[in-house]
Amino acid sequence: MTSQKPMHTTGRVEVDGATVRRSIIGRGVRVGRGASVEDSIIMERTTIAPGARVRRAVVDRYNAIPEGERIGEDGETDRRRFHVDPSGLVVVPRGQTR
Repeated sequence: MTSQKPMHTTGRVEVDGATVRRSIIGRGVRVGRGASVEDSIIMERTTIAPGARVRRAVVDRYNAIPEGERIGEDGETDRRRFHVDPSGLVVVPRGQTR
């Protein structure tokens, strides 16, 4: 696990060779090898596949972010799929990616 403080977790979390910075990670979350999570809140039972990148996002529970996915890097793409607030924060609703 590569983690740079502060990272807060609630319960059992699996982070396998991923980078997590300035984020809150919920119970039962899995973050795959080479994935990156920055400035985000990842809620319970979410899986972030290897190589995915999540930045400035709130990902509600029961989501599966696929391998290589990019969230929070391209506002136009994010707006087509998710809610993006005026500050650029991306909100992924419960189960949206499953």
